[in-house]
Formats: sequence, structure tokens, C-alpha cells
Amino acid sequence: MRCYAPRVRFVEAFVNWDYQGIFLFTEKIKRDKNRVDIAKLKPDENHGDDLTGGYIIKIAYYNRSGDDSWVLKNFPEGQVENRVHFIYRKPAPDKITAE
Repeated sequence: MRCYAPRVRFVEAFVNWDYQGIFLFTEKIKRDKNRVDIAKLKPDENHGDDLTGGYIIKIAYYNRSGDDSWVLKNFPEGQVENRVHFIYRKPAPDKITAE
């Protein structure tokens, strides 16, 4: 099994010669045989062994995609104002069946 990690780069940002800080740029995680090798699920694959695998879920402190996530009940340590959201990426939220 080959492990995959997205490529990252630290970047110092300047706007109009005013230093804004250091940012971390990360490539988008995608389903591909050479990247994240997971099955593309069909609508009828929703029980038993067919149900395992084939998902990419993003973890964020906010949710810009509306109802396409579920929220962790606990707060992150020392960050009471933030909630952890688990956001569906693959398959797309409208492709996930109720089963």
C-alpha cells in the first residue's frame, strides 16, 4: 500500500509591500489512482462490504457549504467559539443515499 500526503509550501505574503505573514498552501486532495486511490461509489452500493471505502471528508472549523456536513458535539481544546465540521467531498452530498 502506498501512502499519500498532499504537497505543501510555506509562503510569505506581502500586499502593497506590507508584510501579511506566513501562509501554508496545500494542494487539493483528489481521488485518483496515484493520489487517493478509493472506489467511486455507485448509488446501489450502500450496504455490507460495498459501503466501506470511497469517501473523502474534510475537517474544518466552519462550514461554507450549508447542510453538507455534520458537527462534532465537543469543542476543540481552548476554542469554545469554534465548532468542528465534517464536510462531505466525495461522493458529492447529493449522491449520498439515506441508507
